[in-house]
Amino acid sequence: AAVVSFGLSVYEKEEEDTYFEAMVEPAVILIILIINAIVGVWQEASAENALERLKEMQPSHAHVRRNGSKTWDEINAVELVPGDIIRVAVGDSVPCDCRIIDLETATLKADEGALTGESKACSKITEALEKQFRSDDEKVVV
Repeated sequence: AAVVSFGLSVYEKEEEDTYFEAMVEPAVILIILIINAIVGVWQEASAENALERLKEMQPSHAHVRRNGSKTWDEINAVELVPGDIIRVAVGDSVPCDCRIIDLETATLKADEGALTGESKACSKITEALEKQFRSDDEKVVV
């Protein structure tokens, strides 16, 4: 766009226009393109940094029961599959989205600030939900 504008300004330059006046519009277009490129690179770098910080928060291991086992095994969190039962202790990061089926304490609160932006920890429950799960019923999900 800037090159076309420069070409047209040279080609269509009228006698009373100075060279500076003819080049104002192409120069503005070029400046806007440069600023747009800088902002794009900055936003991309910010997004990559945010993704890296989220990956650092993700736990690498999980305590899991599989296939009706009575013992807890430690596995890589990336190996978790639907149906696994995981154990989360105080201070642990939750290795995946999961449904709460049992609490060994009176209450459970989860800090979901990195995902939702909320500043307070959310209370969780173990009751079953209706078939129609609504997004505001996330009290059973961590």
